[in-house]
Amino acid sequence: MKFARMLKPLLCSFAIALYSLSAAVHAQELKQTKKLEKVSFSMSSTSMLNLPIYVADVMGYFKNHGIEPNLVQFHKGGATALAAVISGNVNLYIGSTGSAIRAVQSGTDAVIIGTVMSEISLNIVMSAKAAQQRNIVSSTPVKQRIAALKGLKIGITGAGGATHQVIQYALTSVGLDPTRDATLAFVGSGADMLGAMSSGNVDAIVGANPTSDMAILQHQGVLLVNGTTGEYPGLKGMAQLVAVTTHRWANTNPELARRTMTSIQDGQRTIRNPEVTNKARDLVHKKYFSGIDKDVFNSAWKNVIPAFPESPKFSLEQVTRNIDFLNAFSEDKYEVDPARVYSEKYLPQ
Repeated sequence: MKFARMLKPLLCSFAIALYSLSAAVHAQELKQTKKLEKVSFSMSSTSMLNLPIYVADVMGYFKNHGIEPNLVQFHKGGATALAAVISGNVNLYIGSTGSAIRAVQSGTDAVIIGTVMSEISLNIVMSAKAAQQRNIVSSTPVKQRIAALKGLKIGITGAGGATHQVIQYALTSVGLDPTRDATLAFVGSGADMLGAMSSGNVDAIVGANPTSDMAILQHQGVLLVNGTTGEYPGLKGMAQLVAVTTHRWANTNPELARRTMTSIQDGQRTIRNPEVTNKARDLVHKKYFSGIDKDVFNSAWKNVIPAFPESPKFSLEQVTRNIDFLNAFSEDKYEVDPARVYSEKYLPQ
């Protein structure tokens, strides 16, 4: 009888513990089986500019925040990708700040809800021959390096695009006239620019990572201006890439929009975190960039890290600077109120 009395509380405690364990397992199962909410992203290409999105995907950050990401490419360009968001067919556009500004000015419902990349990450690479002729070395002051482009033929993707605007800005920033002091060649894709530089058809190119890395590692190019670290005079921190949605979608799904931006922030911080960045790099390469030589990709990843912020926070000052840049280096003129272009309501708490 005495043994039975001692055993009774032990069995009771065991039953309670077993129940608690069962409840915990059930709660975990519910969490795991909870239906994820789909968020679709439109992009114009698979690009290293989109790394925070890719990292949030491969590292499971979207899933951690209850999101199933759907990445959709619109190969006809950023305008088509943004139009899909404005029409309601896609939720968020990952693209240029300039595209968002143009959309707001034209009277659409578009709104920026966060920064993806906070630097103008277009780099200028000069051929080794041209650099040697002009005595350009890594210690040459940046304005002197830009001035060395005078009289050269520079390869860019096309008229009116980001590479065209940036090279016009760069030349103007050192007192050169883009229409008289250099020849701007509309070459096409990054691969076309690399071929043109290797063959001597152009003396320099303007391109993002990994095109600029390939130019250096595989085509004997010399880095002239590093946009990812903010080397363009006056453009540092201006914000090149943003997340754009509509007021309609964000107002209807405010918590989902905030969780989406939190996932992107997790991706940004992982890229900058030396303890986990290489793991993320390898997973992103495997899923999104397997066609690129791994050594080139590793170099590009390392070089582009400074272009990503710790947070997707966007500011009125960044909008204003982008509007001023467009007014100076695009054919259209913009008078939109900067405060109408973005909202801070959906940033991570």
